[in-house]
Amino acid sequence: MSKMTEKRYKSLPAGVRNNNYLNIKKSKARWRGSRKVQRNHPFVEFDNPAWGYRAAFIIMGKSYRKRGIKTVADIISTWAPNSENNTAMYIAYCHSELINRFKLRKPKEIEMPEPLSLNAFGYWTALAKAMTAVEIGRKYADDPQTERYIYEGYIMAFCEDKYP
Repeated sequence: MSKMTEKRYKSLPAGVRNNNYLNIKKSKARWRGSRKVQRNHPFVEFDNPAWGYRAAFIIMGKSYRKRGIKTVADIISTWAPNSENNTAMYIAYCHSELINRFKLRKPKEIEMPEPLSLNAFGYWTALAKAMTAVEIGRKYADDPQTERYIYEGYIMAFCEDKYP
């Protein structure tokens, strides 16, 4: 990699460099689509962003639901705790994006539908886009390529039988 390319690469948000737009932390899980060689930092590195979104949807739509975490506020509070983030701002932003997108009245809590319910696709992908804007920036969230990664990740997460 040339010095100019390396400098540009290093200027990108970590989530973009890692193809992990929602900044999933490393754990014992060995995610499908993760790079074989992981650098020594706290976030998982994926082969492409669709795999990162797949992992995020599995975490939020399967693991969190089993623990009773179903509202946007609960999802964000678990995903981005106060000890590491401005969680109240994160929740408010995601709520406002969902309220605007789906013309909702301002509910105290927006409960996410079951991942494979009829209206789930729009809600889950809108939440992922809002979370992307907070995690790595609106510029990346608004990129049409990112929307494609989100959609592919959703399909891979909820239309496959094997996890992680």
